Amino acid sequence: MDLEKSIFFGDEAKALLLDGMRIGFESLANLESNNPILDTGLSFVREIVQKMEREHNDGAHLATQLLYKLTEQPFEGDLPQFISQLEKEISFIKEGDLINYLTLSKGFPSGVVDCILDAINLAGKHGILIEESLNSDTMIKKTSGLQFQTSSSFPQFEGSLSNPHILILQDPISASVDILPILEQFTKSEEPLVIIADEIDGDALSTLLFYKLEGKINVVVSKMPGFGEARKKHLEEIYHLTGGGPSFLGKASSVHVKNSTLTIVEGENHPLYSIQVAAGASVKMYEECLAKAKSVLAHGVFLDLSTTLSARKGFPNFPKTPIIDAHIALSALKYAMELSNTINCSGALIVESKR
Repeated sequence: MDLEKSIFFGDEAKALLLDGMRIGFESLANLESNNPILDTGLSFVREIVQKMEREHNDGAHLATQLLYKLTEQPFEGDLPQFISQLEKEISFIKEGDLINYLTLSKGFPSGVVDCILDAINLAGKHGILIEESLNSDTMIKKTSGLQFQTSSSFPQFEGSLSNPHILILQDPISASVDILPILEQFTKSEEPLVIIADEIDGDALSTLLFYKLEGKINVVVSKMPGFGEARKKHLEEIYHLTGGGPSFLGKASSVHVKNSTLTIVEGENHPLYSIQVAAGASVKMYEECLAKAKSVLAHGVFLDLSTTLSARKGFPNFPKTPIIDAHIALSALKYAMELSNTINCSGALIVESKR
């Protein structure tokens, strides 16, 4: 067997990894060996685990599970082949499996899971807001619109419009040529337009102001709400409510822009529902549960990659159900392939020379 093109776990590597799994994936950072080849493999594990933790929150645990799985069934072949094989085994989860995944594998309380699934059944996986309630009960309510606070405003373009089209510009716009086609389109149609933009300045802003002051176009403009992950979440909510997207226009019954506040009322796409989390309960837990549900609904799962019940004995950190988020699993393995190419050690995750 060619170690340069194989995934192989020798006895020493397996023992070290098992010790780490008994305590938890954090202990992998402290695993050491006197074998330089094995140390190369262990450095792979640490890199993969740390990256999955940064990008997928609990992805580190899953990355460790996958590596453990390979100790049971070493795969002789290059890593791209292994990833391709796994991609063919992705299953899209059914509701019963989703309940097990969220309650048993991820440890969310059944009440939280039931509430999230009820909301998904009503609104779809993108049409859900989670907010803190002042009441003692958690409730799901239909929401007529969205309101966002923005970092600043375009004072010249504040106002209210009925039945407008909604254009979202995620990149900064400075050149007039970047905005003229849409302005000409709405000059001809005489329909109202709302622009939600990251930034508009320079000639683009001057041109937009000219069209508005000349009465050529009925337009209001808002800054895009939020930053980073919060912005991504807000855009997802707006797209769902209005039926718009990165490359096409949405629609709403009315939009109001004033004093760094953006309000969108009754978008014409799918309904939007709000989970009002009871006072004192964990809003973060509901958000994490929804995120996990959305991930497996969007990307599918592996239903057979976890270890069996007998193999789990003595390893309390293992999941209690054989369901693994395919998106995180493939991310871990693809990052492993990226690392192996970087150090010219194709596919060897944890290797040990045979004596």
